[in-house]
Amino acid sequence: MFALVCIQMELQRNFKLYCLYFFFRNLSFQIGGAAYTRNFTVPPGPTIKLTAEISEKEITFLDMVVYKGERFHNKSILDVKTHYKPTETFQYTHYSSCHPPGVKRGFIKGEAIRLLRTNSSEKNFQEGMCNFKTRLEARSYPKSLIEKTLSEVSFAERQTAL
Repeated sequence: MFALVCIQMELQRNFKLYCLYFFFRNLSFQIGGAAYTRNFTVPPGPTIKLTAEISEKEITFLDMVVYKGERFHNKSILDVKTHYKPTETFQYTHYSSCHPPGVKRGFIKGEAIRLLRTNSSEKNFQEGMCNFKTRLEARSYPKSLIEKTLSEVSFAERQTAL
């Protein structure tokens, strides 16, 4: 009982650990045919690897990195920028696919709005847009379509997009 109380106290101090505990506490699942239960007794075979990164300057949350930028030093406001997993390969739908033109335009605009919402600095937003354009061109999207669609999203409109 004492050990359980100590674990619960540590979970309250460490939010990430608490989130993992909350997610896995009532969970039973299978990976590769091996059964895993909520007490994390792992049978021989595949194992689960949980990692955590500790930083005084930034933390990754969903598809954003929350970090202490220039605004933090001046106004105590945290900044955000877009986060991509290391395994992301940016395999967007090829332009020659049979999707309707509206779907292609909507996908481009949707991703541009995501970049707008997940970047609090104009520099990071412009850098993300430039990389996005390059990736679209690599998937044979016409430059005219890219430019026309991305012109509908500007950093000046960020407050309304949030």
